[in-house]
Amino acid sequence: MINRSFGGSHLSDIIFYFDEIISKYQPAMIFIYAVNNDIADKKSPMILLDDFKIFADLVNEEIDE
Repeated sequence: MINRSFGGSHLSDIIFYFDEIISKYQPAMIFIYAVNNDIADKKSPMILLDDFKIFADLVNEEIDE
């Protein structure tokens, strides 16, 4: 297990740093704790859904199964 967390992050930050914090490790599993900062900053549910879809697409495209 590799902890790649950073405080104050938003889901969009995880997307931006995806290659650096996730993809290069080719993990078998990914656990994320996210969106509490997004909600605190009053991002809309649709923005969060869109960000999650982008994240899921990155996982499906970049991580070897």
